[in-house]
Amino acid sequence: PVRCPKKSRVIDCMTDYIGNTPLLKMNPEKTGLTNIQLYAKCEHLNPFGSIKDRTASGMLSPHIKDVADQNRKILELSSGNAARGLQAIASIHGTQLETISNRIRIDEMRKMLQLQGCSVQPMSDDVDADDANAALEHVDAYAMDHKDAYFYTDQYRNPNNDGTHYSMTAREIIEDLNKIDFFIGSVGTAGSTIGISRRLRERNPYLDVTGVISDKDDFIPGIRHKDEMFYVGPFDEHKYDRLTAVTAQQAIDGVIELIRDYGIMAGPSSGATYKAALDILRDMDKTLTQPTNAVFIVCDRAEMYLSYFEERRPDIFSS
Repeated sequence: PVRCPKKSRVIDCMTDYIGNTPLLKMNPEKTGLTNIQLYAKCEHLNPFGSIKDRTASGMLSPHIKDVADQNRKILELSSGNAARGLQAIASIHGTQLETISNRIRIDEMRKMLQLQGCSVQPMSDDVDADDANAALEHVDAYAMDHKDAYFYTDQYRNPNNDGTHYSMTAREIIEDLNKIDFFIGSVGTAGSTIGISRRLRERNPYLDVTGVISDKDDFIPGIRHKDEMFYVGPFDEHKYDRLTAVTAQQAIDGVIELIRDYGIMAGPSSGATYKAALDILRDMDKTLTQPTNAVFIVCDRAEMYLSYFEERRPDIFSS
């Protein structure tokens, strides 16, 4: 038999491994879908553990050499995954991220950032912890007052946030599937859902887009509830066909199904997105007669949230 040349797996830097994540075809017998084939875009397989690796690279890679040469640090308002990606890139180049946040509520996330070498600073006491705009304004002012010391990536307004997903993530999905009819993703900064859906809609103007948010009385790491959404940067409610709220318990149920049914080591925002996708698509599936494709995003990994799962579902760990 003719042997194809082996593709080298040698890379020069871990950032070379960002992107080109697989699409997993979900088993219709488990999803219960007849006319809609659901796919998972496995962003948890990025090298630093989340879809935010793409965002961090898009925002920082063009500047990191100059930032390091100038002996400056990176500054960001981040509750976790963006900071992890930024610090990984910063460490490779010999500098450091300082993240200012009042939203790092997961102990494993804080410890991982510290292990990576990130400086985790609390928000000023005079900033309302529930006011997302006030937090952003505080970091804006800090960045302006210390502009010689920091490079401010500003993920909420940096065009390379949603732009990276438009140019990379959506392109990969189109290359693999060509036409997508439904797209479902969780909403934090909204960079991934807005960037991906913008390009997918260029291919299919009838694309149906769902943004997944948390129930107002619940906390799901990485996504916001309706009252926390604000019109800064890529977020625009009118770019979604719907915003669907999910409870923490539904998110955890989704995580368990993804891990045990598919081997997808998904975090809670991904579990929330999967449950929302099934609820929406099962209703729509009943009205369809032609095969269609749907894609949802697996944002990050379960290992970072074990304490979150145990606090809310101790029964999982009782056996």
